[in-house]
Amino acid sequence: MSAAEPAGERAAESLGEVLASLETVTDGTYRLSAPDDWGQGRTLYGGLTAVLCLRIARSTVAGLGPLRSLQLAFLGPAHGELTLRARPLRRGRSVGFVAVDAHVSVDATAAAALIMCGEPRTSELVHRRLAPPAVPAPEECAVLPLPLSGTPVFLRHMEVRFAGGAPPFSGGVPESVMWVRHRDSVGLSAEEAIVAVADVLPPAVLSASDRPRPGSSVTWSLDLIDAGADPGGWFLLHSSSEAAADGYSQQTMACFSTDGRPLAGGRQTVAVY
Repeated sequence: MSAAEPAGERAAESLGEVLASLETVTDGTYRLSAPDDWGQGRTLYGGLTAVLCLRIARSTVAGLGPLRSLQLAFLGPAHGELTLRARPLRRGRSVGFVAVDAHVSVDATAAAALIMCGEPRTSELVHRRLAPPAVPAPEECAVLPLPLSGTPVFLRHMEVRFAGGAPPFSGGVPESVMWVRHRDSVGLSAEEAIVAVADVLPPAVLSASDRPRPGSSVTWSLDLIDAGADPGGWFLLHSSSEAAADGYSQQTMACFSTDGRPLAGGRQTVAVY
């Protein structure tokens, strides 16, 4: 399912098309020309980088179980011609680890990912304690009032509705709650759609600023809880800064389905300027 695109505007390259354009160089090594319309400042949108690493891990190691955890370090700008390499680290009876690095050149690494996939296990311990914030349905929420200057270009691929907390650069609480969905989800698995959307929100600390200022994710840890979601449906994202000092913020993040099920939880360290 795909949400309708705005009248008069057509995204240059959908996320599914970007993933399909990955060129195999050798087994475990891939090449991609970073699409300009998926940019975020000087680099690719972090959610796209994460999904590229996930797709490459699955392409390199057959039969991996469902994604359980992804850790990503943003080491430098990802732009231009990228080379991505996957290295299988361990494959047990149920759990597999794959490392993926993205390189701009031989001596310039843009990102490093550690991906853990695990087959389901029989267990008596089952609970879902991560609860969504109480917000109106997406149809009742206003389109996010993004500033015209400095808006990341990748957002043309997303539909975003402001649901709670404070908008970016409003001088409010360092917390954001928004409904987000892909404008074009063709070619995406449910877990890819969740990973790709989970990093859409601006750093929560920027909501506490009363003027536009840059912020950049440094590390991102994402734990997938439930991939039972419609790739083209709405996702409720919640991001909250727990602490900020010395030019860095530590924030918690969560992603929920429209019926309130927790889909993913995560943390980020963000550099603010």
